[in-house]
Amino acid sequence: MTHNLFDSLQDLTISEGKSSKYYSLPALETRIRCLPLNFAG
Repeated sequence: MTHNLFDSLQDLTISEGKSSKYYSLPALETRIRCLPLNFAG
């Protein structure tokens, strides 16, 4: 079972009869307002 984090899990059709799923960064961006750019401080 996959986890649909913030409704960001999208379907991807690879070819006829084949598909996959991926997490969409633009969909995550609408839910997460600020991400740290540098963890070193």
